[in-house]
Amino acid sequence: MRLVRNFFLILLLFVAGFMPLNGQDSANNHARGNWRPAQAENLLQWVLRAGDEAIELPMQTARDLREAIDAGKRDHLNEVSDTAALQLLRAYHGHCCGDTMPENWHITQSVTDQTLRERIAEALSADRIDLVIRAARPDHPHYRALATVYTNEKNIARRQL
Repeated sequence: MRLVRNFFLILLLFVAGFMPLNGQDSANNHARGNWRPAQAENLLQWVLRAGDEAIELPMQTARDLREAIDAGKRDHLNEVSDTAALQLLRAYHGHCCGDTMPENWHITQSVTDQTLRERIAEALSADRIDLVIRAARPDHPHYRALATVYTNEKNIARRQL
């Protein structure tokens, strides 16, 4: 009986060495992908709305995302969705303007890509991508007011300013 118990203890210790700690491996797998089509569709809506807030993402981002969703190829969907989500979150965290961002905007660019990838991974596993994107959006009243004015501006030349 003691021999059987010791065997199972050794087996348990061996198997435990391959298990993720604190969900880290699970989060890393999600950071590489595992987007469901509904999550990618949700992301696409956020990407399309970003333009109405003067957040400029590459034009190809929305097209690539739409094509990946429609194609139904999981690996391609994961890759394109990861890229689009990272671009959108970077933009909301002030990485949209590079070095030309005015100092008086007071936007800290301390959020790293690794942090953003971790947030995306957690959001995917909890099916909460909306919450992560919503939390990244600036919530200052001046930003909201400017976004509203920008959205309502019909003169394309004025929107370019």
